[in-house]
Amino acid sequence: MLHEAPLTPIDAELRGWRHGLALFGALLLGLGALVGWLLGRTFLAPIQAIARGIEAVDRRDFRHRIAWPGNDEFARLAQSFDGMLETMADLEVGRIVQEGLFPRTLLEAETLSVYGRCVPATAMGGDYYDFLRLEEGAVAVALGDVSGHGVGAALVMAMAKALSVNLALDGVPPLEILHRLNRVLLETLQRRKTFSVVFLVLEPAVGRLSMINAGQSFPLRVRAGTGTYLPQVNYPLGSRQRLALQVVEHDLRPGDRLILFSDGLVEAIRPDGRPIGYEALAARLPALIGPSPVETEANLRAWAAAETAGAPPADDVTIVAVHVGGEAVAPPPVPVCDCGPLLPG
Repeated sequence: MLHEAPLTPIDAELRGWRHGLALFGALLLGLGALVGWLLGRTFLAPIQAIARGIEAVDRRDFRHRIAWPGNDEFARLAQSFDGMLETMADLEVGRIVQEGLFPRTLLEAETLSVYGRCVPATAMGGDYYDFLRLEEGAVAVALGDVSGHGVGAALVMAMAKALSVNLALDGVPPLEILHRLNRVLLETLQRRKTFSVVFLVLEPAVGRLSMINAGQSFPLRVRAGTGTYLPQVNYPLGSRQRLALQVVEHDLRPGDRLILFSDGLVEAIRPDGRPIGYEALAARLPALIGPSPVETEANLRAWAAAETAGAPPADDVTIVAVHVGGEAVAPPPVPVCDCGPLLPG
């Protein structure tokens, strides 16, 4: 039987060093694993949780919550993020309710067809449009814009919608509806917000268009290939006690096309820093008229997006298109109106 040679002092010392290094390496591995776990727990896991929250926002899943425990910076960030998601959930509900206030389909009444669409700059906007069928093939059309946008403007818009519809159902004439709405807005808002609105009654049977405009963009009529603004200058509702509102009548002919729009359309900024403007809209609109109001609205919105290189709108953009049926009758040439400022002074 062989016996191991006794270790020399040097061999014994080397073996001790090896054992010590092995133990030290094991300790380093354990410490590294512990540090990795703590790092993941302290930094990576919270970041992943917040990333999942951002993905939920992209999916419009505003019910998602991070709910990270503790009281450190990440926990406070998660609490803030959850609060934002809760607010966005409320805004989403408000957006859905507001969309329900707008007409959703094409309105067709004998020789008239009307279609509108509102695209708010934020979750909720202050633009308003409505149209309803009247007797003998006539149609009433309204487009309004509350100053500013967001939740406050949306609430004013909803109030104006409710009051206007109730008064209209009671048979109150449009001029009186706007006067009453002006008084309500003044008493309620104390001039903190105003409401510009244009109200049309279209009667193709008698060839008449009746208009009341309170500070809104002038309607644009296309007739015989020419775009012409229908001017009427006044102050918005809610801006002063006495408004000189009046009904202005225009002729209405077969083949006429009318566009009502909020100022977010013409004030959209091109890449060179200039707004689209009223002149460009009047010049371009005749070529954008489609077979129906649906195509006309879509063509106009696509043109505006191309003019601004697809930049997100800074203001709500609402467009209502009206087509008068029948064979178009070419009238004498009418120059495009120099509409000037929307408000006097």
